[in-house]
Order: sequence, then structure tokens, then C-alpha cells
Amino acid sequence: ERVEGVERVEGVERVEGVEGAGTWKDVVRALWAAAEGGAFAERPEQHPVYSVYLVDAVKRLNAASDVSGERLSGRLGMSLTWLAHRLGVMRELFYALPIDFSRLSFRELVVMASLLAEASVADVRVLEAVSQGVERGCLDMLRADEMVTFLKSMTGINWQGSQAQKASVTAAALRIRGHLDAQAAVGLLHILTRAPRGRGEDVQAVSAIVADLLPVFTMKELGIAAKAYGRLVSRQEVDGLGGLDGSPPRAMLDKIAAHAAQCVDGADPKDLVRLIQAFQAAGLKPEGLLDVLDVWADKRLAAMNASGISLAMAHFARVGEASSRLLKTAAKVAEANVESLTPSDTSKLVWAFAHLQYDPGQILLRKGVRVLEREGFVYRCDLSPDMSDRELANLFWGLVRLEQYPSAEERRNIASALGRRTGKLSGQSAAILLWSFASSQEAVGGARHGDSAFQKAMHRLGMHLCADVGSVDSQSISMTAWSLGVLKVKHPEFAACLSTRMVGADGRLLVFEPQHVANLVWGLAKSGSRPSPEFMWEVAGALSGRMNLYSPQELFNICWGYATMGFTSQAVAAETLAELKTRGSEFGGLELSGIAWALGRMLARSKDPSISQQCSTILQMLLVKHVQGLEPSQVAMAVAGLARLSTTVDGGLIADLVDVFCASFGGKTPPKTSSLNTLLEALALLQVPAGEDVSGASAQAAEAVQAVEAALRVGDRLNTCLERSQFWEVCDLCYYMGENDMPLAQQVLIDHVEGAIGAERLTPRGAVMLLKTMHRVDVYPTVALDKTTTKIAALSPNYNLGDEWLVILRHLLDENERISQRITFHHDAWDDRIHASP
Repeated sequence: ERVEGVERVEGVERVEGVEGAGTWKDVVRALWAAAEGGAFAERPEQHPVYSVYLVDAVKRLNAASDVSGERLSGRLGMSLTWLAHRLGVMRELFYALPIDFSRLSFRELVVMASLLAEASVADVRVLEAVSQGVERGCLDMLRADEMVTFLKSMTGINWQGSQAQKASVTAAALRIRGHLDAQAAVGLLHILTRAPRGRGEDVQAVSAIVADLLPVFTMKELGIAAKAYGRLVSRQEVDGLGGLDGSPPRAMLDKIAAHAAQCVDGADPKDLVRLIQAFQAAGLKPEGLLDVLDVWADKRLAAMNASGISLAMAHFARVGEASSRLLKTAAKVAEANVESLTPSDTSKLVWAFAHLQYDPGQILLRKGVRVLEREGFVYRCDLSPDMSDRELANLFWGLVRLEQYPSAEERRNIASALGRRTGKLSGQSAAILLWSFASSQEAVGGARHGDSAFQKAMHRLGMHLCADVGSVDSQSISMTAWSLGVLKVKHPEFAACLSTRMVGADGRLLVFEPQHVANLVWGLAKSGSRPSPEFMWEVAGALSGRMNLYSPQELFNICWGYATMGFTSQAVAAETLAELKTRGSEFGGLELSGIAWALGRMLARSKDPSISQQCSTILQMLLVKHVQGLEPSQVAMAVAGLARLSTTVDGGLIADLVDVFCASFGGKTPPKTSSLNTLLEALALLQVPAGEDVSGASAQAAEAVQAVEAALRVGDRLNTCLERSQFWEVCDLCYYMGENDMPLAQQVLIDHVEGAIGAERLTPRGAVMLLKTMHRVDVYPTVALDKTTTKIAALSPNYNLGDEWLVILRHLLDENERISQRITFHHDAWDDRIHASP
């Protein structure tokens, strides 16, 4: 049907037998007749029927040529190339044309190259044919105008050539020096400075031509020339040109920077950005360029419409360079045109200002929030969106970076809407969106992890990243892990994806920046997404010998992640210890207490006790200087880590740490129940038989427990602490207090456990935990006992309780008659499972 449509267009004859017997000449005759008759519009996309006809015909005839081995003659190949270029389908068709380049004259090849350059198409067949022609001396046959066309087109098709070939091109160009224009001169310069670089004397000769033509250069040509000279300046030595300072390339760059101010009128922002990029690549930043930006902003930016200003700012953001006057002018223009900004324009502008770290004002930012909310509505209603998913991600990112956070309800709407567009999000867009959601939640709260719909939406975003994990960069992977951790979204598929796609992936983790590795490990642990041991071994391998590149915070995040996920790595612990020894003064209280806690868990089952003792010794020495500045949670982590690493802990240090903890009960931020439990557990570990208390830590720990419990009894502190506690925290507190103050533990259990059970859904593991606590303190509140034993008795045969909890349950059934009499399993499988447990 698409081909039949050609019949209805005046000036195009139907090619008989195009399905089988049509020929290449038939196609060219039909379309050439239409072109001569004026049927091709100025914008060929307005008449797509011609393009469709050509594409279909080439596909069918090319298939036939593959069978017959037929190749197109030079003139026929040229004609089809011109038609493809005229109809805007060069990229789609040229590679499929079976052209016999040996039957193409060098003049025809130059014309073909110029058409390819206009369409930004590079074909290895053309590049090889050009090199062969230059080798044969074909440049000598070209007229001056043809030589100029050759020089211009070689830049567009990225011809490199050998050094000898470049010397031939330079010699031919110098013979027609008077005919060279600015575009041809920079084309020749571009050729000479690409690897393999041309001879120094050739660069000097062409530089003289460029210097003469510099007054007529446009901003585009200045950018190309600057990029070429930048390649030479970036080298410490340039063949035949002397050293870096004062070399002709450096001098030419100075001239280019000085001339740029004269090219502002009519300059496209793309060309101005290309010029800036060239100087950046050479490690240069002339002050004159910032003046050029100011002049351009005054002359061009203020007169732009909404679409123009958004595109211009997006270009400047990509190079990260803009003067203060340009930013101020752009913000004013954007504000004046805010009502005419499309969603896409708004996204580009907000992203650009955020990237350049400039606040454009509330008018534009509130427009961005309205667009975000509008897009959520569009997606929910299955309407056609006004912006792509990447633009939506960039808009959200920009608003967050500029601290303009959408409300929790707006974020829920966007999350829900994006979840419906399955298969249309790139991994990078998904990572950006996840980061934006996480950063917004960190800043203003809302949409907490208990919101199941929100969690599902975040989980779907993570799945988009998983589908793209082989092609996204390290930053996107680490951003995803960090975001899932902040949002507390457990994502086993993401962890499994990393375990399968990145283990043995040619050392891919070795190219991760330290921050990316730290965020990756921390995010996996925080979200509860446990990867395979092989993946964590891969991480350890990437860390080996590079720990000195990591900041104290990054080392803390990595150690905390390993410990939280239950992975033991003596190699990571040993290298962390080495860093503590060499640069311990760089670590603050937060990092030291966190690393102590993590190493205590990582080395708890170590076969080499010496490393644990070394860690304990160095950490005690460093922590002494930070005791008074520690928060309650940090005190608890420090004591817990030291208690696990070694029982020979300085009793005085323990006393000082506990004093800080007890003092916090009367402060602005009293300790949480989780920190209190961690501290009590650690102090219990430090209490050893009197004959084994070498350092006095055991006696000090017993006194510390009494001090903590005494502090809890002051006023209403205990009740205040328990009111904001979760069920498992109440159980743990009673369990640990039962060691030293049984009456207090019993009273807490009686007063608070029933309320804690009512506030949360009782799980089987929670039931075992509560039974363990009641057994420990020997108190059995009726409601608690009924709920827990009923929950355990009703376990389904397929429920996975876990080995640790199974052992505890067996112990309770064996040792506690009151509990065992009340539990009669509904399924016989559990009796067998209990008896089979260790």
C-alpha cells in the first residue's frame, strides 16, 4: 500500500515490476523525473511518499543484488546518493547501496563525500576510497573549487589518513592558497591535528593561512579551530612546534579567544559552547571568553523566545560554563516568557539552571512543579504526554537540586503514573527519578516506605534499571542502590541482577569511583537487598589496594554495608585498619564509632584474633579524642564494636562513653530504644568472670549498666522512651534489662507489651521473640501469651521461619513447660521440623 501511494503523486511514474523485475535505473528515472518537475518540496519531509518509495525500492533491489552480485556503477551510485540526501534518508539508505567504488571517479567521490558530510554520515568504504585516491595522486587532478569542497567534506566524514597522505593534502591545499576560505582552512587544520597527527611544518604552514583568515571566521569556525589547536596544546611536546608554553598552538588559541568577541552577532549557542569546550579540553580558561559570554547574553539572549532560551541554556549547562551576567539575563528572559514555556522547555531550563547551580527564582520553579503535577495527571489519564520520560526525570532532578521539592502527594502521583509506562524508561532515567524521589523524601519527608503503592512504583523503577544494567554507567547503578536504601525499598531483583551481570564482568567495578562503590554497598544494605557472596568478593577485589582513595565517610559506609548484610571480609577489615593507622586523624566520631560497630560484626567469627585486637587497640586510641562529641547512637555503636572485638577494653573509656550516653537522657535528643538496646547488649558482652577481667572493663560494664538503668528511672524517661518504640525494641529492652534488674524488666513487659502488639501485626518471628523475652524475665501476660502461642501453633507447613528462630523455638519448647503445653501444631510437619533442628 505504501508503494501504491506513489501513483497518486503527480510527476512520479509507477515502476513496473518493482516487487521483482524492477531495476535500479527504473527507480532513479522515476524519482529524477519528479525532481526535475519540481515535485520535491524545500522540506522533503512534507512529501514522505517519495522517501517511502525510495526506501522500499532500495530494500527490495538490494536483496536481489545480494543474490545476483550486481554492483552499482559510479554514476548510478552518485544519483541514488543525491536522491537519498535530497529526500532526507541518507542515514537509512547509504550503507545499503551496493556501490562499486572502483567505478567511481575521484571527482564523483569528492561530491559523494560532500553529500555525506552534510548528512553527518561516515562510511568506511568512502574513507578507504578517499585514502586510495590520495595515494594515487588524484588530488592533482582537482580544480581549486573541487579541492576546497574536498577539504570541507573531509571534516564532516571524519577522514583521518596517514601522515604521508596528510602531507599530500597539505601540499595540494597550499598550491591553491588564494582560493581557500575559512571553512576549508579549518577543515585542513582539523585533518592535520587528528591522530596520526600531521607534520609540524604542515601545521605551521596551515596556521599561517588560518591567521590570515581569522578576521572572517564565524563562531562555528573558531570552535573547530580551537578544538584542533587544543589537541596540540594538550600534549607536552608537539613535533616540530616546541614545548607547551609559547608554542604556535598556544599563541593561536590566544588569538582565537581575542577574536571571539567580534563574532558574537548571529552566533549560535551551539558554536559558542563548542568554543568553550575546546578551551576546557586544553585545560585553558581565558578571561576573555567570559567577556564573550556577557556580550553574547546582552546581544542575543535577551531577544530569544521561550524555545530558544531553553535550548541555549541546555547547551551551556552541558559544558558547565556560564558567566553570572548570562545566568542573570537568562533567568529574567525565562521569567518574562514563563507562560509560553512548553513542558519540554521548562524541563530544559530547570535542568540547566540546576546544573549550573543558579537559582532562577520562584516563578520558573513553581512552573516546573506545576508541569510535574500536570505530567502525573496526563500519565494517569493515559493522555499523550507533552514531554519524554528523560525530560520528566531531568525536571524532577533539577527541582530537587534547587531545593524546590514537590509535595508528597505530587510525588505519589508521578510515581504511580510512571509505573504504568512499562518498557519505556531507560535505565538512566529510572536512576535519576529514583534519586529525585529519595532526595525529596530525605529533605521534606512524606510517602514513607510503609506506603505500599509508592513502594511498588519505586520497585518498578528499579526493574527498568535492571533491564539496562549492562549499558548504564556506574553513577546510575550507585544512585539506584542509594535511592532504594533511602526509600527502604527491598529489591531482591536488583541485587540478583548485580550478582549475575557484574561478577566477572572484566573488572567493571574497578572503574567505579570511590563514592559510587560506597553508595552501592550502603544502599544494598540499607534497603535489605542482599547480593550474592561472589558479588561482595568482587567488591572487595575492587577495594584492594585502593582504600587510600576513599574518604572516611566512604570507608564507614562500606564497612557498615558489609556488616549489616552479614558478610565477613578479613581483607576489607585489614585494609580499613591500615587506613586508620596511617590517617586516623582524618576520621571523626561518626566514622570511628560506625567502623568500630562494623568491624566488631565482621570479625566476630574471625580465625585470626590478632587483627581483632589490633582494630580494638587503634579504635580505642582514636575514640578517646571524640568521646564528648558523640551522639547516643554513636556511643552505642562504639561500645558494641569494642565489646565484640576484644574483652580487654579500657574500663575508663567505657565509663566515659556511658556517662555521655546517660547525660543525653536529659538533652534535646534523648537516645532511642534501639540505641539503648545496643548499649545494654554490648555491656553484657563485656561482663566476664572476675578472674578474666584483665582490663577492668567487666567491672566497669556492670557499673555502667546500673548507671543506665538509674538514668532511665529518673522522672518519666522510661515511659517516654517506650512510647516511641517498636514491638521488637520493647522485647529486646526487657530481655537485656532482665540480666541486672529483673523487677524493672518484668514491669516494662507487663505495662507495654500488649500495647506494642496491638500497634503492629504480629509475625511468627515476632511471636518467637516475645516468647523468648517472657521466658527470660519469667512473666507471662495473658494476652501476650495467647497471641504468641496461637500464632506459632497455626504456622503453615511451608512457612520459612529460619534456622536461628527454629533453634530458639526448640529451646523454648524443651525448657519451658508453660509455653510447650500451650502449643499444639496444626500441621504435623512442624513437629518433625522442630525435632530435626540443632
